[in-house]
Amino acid sequence: GGKSTTIWVGKIAPTVEPYTMKAILETCGNLRDWKPVIDPTKGFCFATFHEPQGVVLGQKLINGLEVDGQALVVKCNSVRFVVFVLVFDAISVQSI
Repeated sequence: GGKSTTIWVGKIAPTVEPYTMKAILETCGNLRDWKPVIDPTKGFCFATFHEPQGVVLGQKLINGLEVDGQALVVKCNSVRFVVFVLVFDAISVQSI
């Protein structure tokens, strides 16, 4: 189990190059793995970050981002849990 570090990104326009998508993903954190789907009728990919923060930033920075005229969609199964853990970590750091 543990914190999820994987996001699904959908609604990727068929004109978006894989290296462009990778650069966008890397603005959210260090990528451990990513799987572009080259089929232009299915514009989506999976991205796995080294840290759970990548998932949170993915939701904040990439979700709704317009690339080649199409707004990207980001989904993650356990985002609430990740956000809770990050908030909890921030509180425990401040109280030290």
